[in-house]
Amino acid sequence: MDNFDVVVAGGRCAGAATAMLLADSGLRVLVVDRAAEGADTLSGHMIKPDGIARLAAWGILPDLLGTGCPPLSGGQVVIAGQHLARSTSPPPGTPSPMAPRRTILDRLLQEHARRAGARVRCSTTFRGWRNGVVTLGDSTVRTRLLIGADGRRSAVARAVAAPYVHLRPGRSCAWYAYWDHSPLTELLAELGDGVFAGAFPTHHAQVLAFVQLPVTAWRPGRGEQELRAGLKRCPSVAAGLGNAELSGRVVGVRDLPSYFRRAAGAGWALVGDAAHHKDPLGARGIADALLGAELLADHVLRGWDNDLDQALHGYAAELTRVLQPTAHVNDRLAGLDLPAQQARRAWQALQATERQIYPATSSSAASVIASEAPMRW
Repeated sequence: MDNFDVVVAGGRCAGAATAMLLADSGLRVLVVDRAAEGADTLSGHMIKPDGIARLAAWGILPDLLGTGCPPLSGGQVVIAGQHLARSTSPPPGTPSPMAPRRTILDRLLQEHARRAGARVRCSTTFRGWRNGVVTLGDSTVRTRLLIGADGRRSAVARAVAAPYVHLRPGRSCAWYAYWDHSPLTELLAELGDGVFAGAFPTHHAQVLAFVQLPVTAWRPGRGEQELRAGLKRCPSVAAGLGNAELSGRVVGVRDLPSYFRRAAGAGWALVGDAAHHKDPLGARGIADALLGAELLADHVLRGWDNDLDQALHGYAAELTRVLQPTAHVNDRLAGLDLPAQQARRAWQALQATERQIYPATSSSAASVIASEAPMRW
C-alpha cells in the first residue's frame, strides 16, 4: 500500500492548487480526479483580480497568458437601466480579471502541481476513507490527511459525514453558450427585473455569454430560446455581442444552492465547492477556490509538526469568516427580485466587500499582464 502525507480528491482549481502548495513545501501529495485529463466542466470561467494575483504569486500567470487567454480590457455594469461607473482599467497595482476555459486552466494547475512534486492521477475515482486508508477505484493508499476538493456533490463530504452549517436552495438557474466573431474585449453585465446577463471574452477568440433567471423559470429543453430571450431583455449585453454567432450547444444549470459545509475534522478537510458554494452571479467561484487553497495549505503547514487537527479547525473557522460577507450580499442579489435602488446598493456593497476581504495580494500580476498583454491581443 502506497503511503502519502496528503490525498486530495478532486484535481481542478481548488484541489490542484492545494496540492501544488503542499507539495512545494515538501509533503508527499497524491491528487486523484474522476474526470479524464483536460475534461471540461460547467463553469462561468471568470477569475477576479485577487485570484489572478494569486496565480501571479505562484508563478502560474505567465503560463496562463501564454495560452492566449485575454485579460479583460475593462468592464461595464448596467442595473435597472442605469449604467454604473464604467471601468476602463483596474486600479493601479490591481491585475485585470481573466476568463480562461476550464479545459486549459485546470490542466495548467495540474501541471504546476506535478512540477511541485505532487502525483496527479486522472480518471481515478475516490470510493471511501476509514482510519487513514483511502479507497480508490483501482487501489488503496494510506494518508495522514484527506482533502475533498470534489465539488458540490462531494463524495469526500459524504464519507466524512460533513454537515451543512448553512444551506439555502438555489434562487436562480442559468444558461451558457460560446459565441464566435464578437468584437467584445471587456466584461459586460446587466441586471434587470428577473434577469441577469453577462458576456466576456475567453480562449479561442470566443465570447462566453450567459443569462440567469429565477429558478422558477427553468424550462428544460429550451436553452437557446431562453438564452436569446434573456439577452434581448439586457440590451447592453446584446449590443456588446454585435453580430456574433452562436457556437455549439447551449448548456443550462439549475442546481445552484448557497451553502457552507463544516470544512474540517480529524484527519480531513474540504476546499472549493466541497466546502462552500454560492450563486454564480458574483463570479467568485474560481477566485474563492484559489483563496481556499491558500488558506488550507497555510493552516496545514503551520500545524503539520504540531497539532494538525487544531490547525484544520482554524482553517474552517477562517474560511467561513472570510467568505460569509460576500456570500450574504451575493445571495440577496441572486433572487433577481430586488427593487432597482436596492439592487444597485447591493451590487455596490458586493464590490466593496470584495475590496475589503480580497485585496489584491500582488502587484506583480499587474506587471505580468502589462508586459504580456500586447502580444496576446
